[in-house]
Amino acid sequence: MRISYKATTVACHAYEFRYSQEWSESLNEYIIELVQCKIEKRPSFSVLQLNLLCLFGSGITMSIWCWRSSSLDTWKQLDTQKVRQNCSSESQNAQT
Repeated sequence: MRISYKATTVACHAYEFRYSQEWSESLNEYIIELVQCKIEKRPSFSVLQLNLLCLFGSGITMSIWCWRSSSLDTWKQLDTQKVRQNCSSESQNAQT
């Protein structure tokens, strides 16, 4: 699944790289030269959405991979140590 996200992202970047010059020229004609009433060549919004979907999907997939039971146990141990450390420092401060 991660490979398909990455392959789609690479394809979206290739699409943007391939047509960026044409989009820039079309925008210049629209804004500066006022040759036409609408932008003839512009990026596809659906490709941008697909790119973002794959980016977030890849991130979610990676975060699920990182949060295994062993990593959660490690975080619980760290939290327990911090709580004990705070409790012991508070008891020492109360005694003085």
